[in-house]
Amino acid sequence: MQLLKGATPFPHSYQQIKEKLIEKFPVTSLEELETMVSYEGLQVPIAVPQLETLYQAMLAQHQLRLHYQKEHSEVKIIQPVHLNYRQGLWYCWARDIQKYQWRTYRCDKMINIEFFAEEKNYSVEAIHKQQVRPFTFAAQLTAKGCELAQNQLFPNMTMAGHQLKGTYHEKELDFLVNYFLMFGTEALILEPPMLKHAYLQKLQDMQSCY
Repeated sequence: MQLLKGATPFPHSYQQIKEKLIEKFPVTSLEELETMVSYEGLQVPIAVPQLETLYQAMLAQHQLRLHYQKEHSEVKIIQPVHLNYRQGLWYCWARDIQKYQWRTYRCDKMINIEFFAEEKNYSVEAIHKQQVRPFTFAAQLTAKGCELAQNQLFPNMTMAGHQLKGTYHEKELDFLVNYFLMFGTEALILEPPMLKHAYLQKLQDMQSCY
């Protein structure tokens, strides 16, 4: 229940869920209900008011113009197609219209979002046809690593026994390296060499800080 208090793309959903639960359970108040039923999950640490606009753009298959805050603010024109919630953060999978590339964006890093009047908006079908993640990866996981992966499985990843497999774009390499860092010794990257090298380089950079 507490998890649902965070930002979602559906306004007032928490209140509606509370009302439904009170209707279904023989209790007189939410407080009484929560003494019997609880949900342990991650709180959303950062408010994400952008979700409603992103969701509307997805439904309308429309492009957005925004400022994306990283080391430096960048002006982006994107067409969002998927929202994903992982470990307290919302991510948006979108097409970078200017660079003709796919990107995963942190939703809380987006500011000054506005609908962009472009002559051509791509349909979801057309966008998915353009979607290309040319590189594949595989990693061997321990039993604990499998549990971690199940809670952190992105749409481009699959589990096959104790192996985690997936695809990625070259621009997503840093994201993938940071993803595997959370596994520690619970994951062994099998392929490709490019990912292994980037992972080892990251470990060396971290070690040099001490």
